[in-house]
Amino acid sequence: MLSALLIDDDESINFLHEYMLQKMESFGEIKSQRMATDALDYLKKLPKESQPDVIFLDINMPAMNGWEFLDEFKKLEQINRDKTTVIMITSSINPADEEKAKSYADIKYFLTKPLNQRMLKQLLIQMKIVS
Repeated sequence: MLSALLIDDDESINFLHEYMLQKMESFGEIKSQRMATDALDYLKKLPKESQPDVIFLDINMPAMNGWEFLDEFKKLEQINRDKTTVIMITSSINPADEEKAKSYADIKYFLTKPLNQRMLKQLLIQMKIVS
């Protein structure tokens, strides 16, 4: 079972995505944070072995956006980057955002909101979680 952390300032999107993940048999523990700063604080408090397997990260958020989160995320010593898969999930249709995402080694996938069952199934296949 995978653990997931949703980081999005839109409460309704977090609710929908949490629901979608719960419907997938591959996900167990699912947490959400509405502020990237709160997500960083949450991650800092977790022991290395309890870090989430997957982080779904929005780009456009107040106070700290997804890019700023990633800059701080890579400084966290307790993160096992081999274990944690970061998925940028956004409503942005700007091709520059997708290009910028490719410059971040921590971002493994770039998806458009909202998540749906077909997207998640394809994602799990790409991650080699299910066949």
